[in-house]
Amino acid sequence: MKVGDSPYKAIVGGASFIGNNYVKSGQNTLYKMRWNIDGLIENGRPTHQYATDIGWAFKQVNNMYNLYQEIGSYNLVLEIPRFDG
Repeated sequence: MKVGDSPYKAIVGGASFIGNNYVKSGQNTLYKMRWNIDGLIENGRPTHQYATDIGWAFKQVNNMYNLYQEIGSYNLVLEIPRFDG
């Protein structure tokens, strides 16, 4: 490990990368990070995907559940995409 490297810096750096490159672009859910709907509509194909593994969100759900359990009390808001056409 390099001098000054730490798990804390890795977590903060990773969160910063996700926030700046995806959340600020409107991809603020696991679903949107996997399926960039705006990119698909604009380009006719998936673009700007954080997670290209089709099973990524499914594989992450247990991790997310465990993290929410550690928080204890929280207000969960679900955003459900609609495809009218």
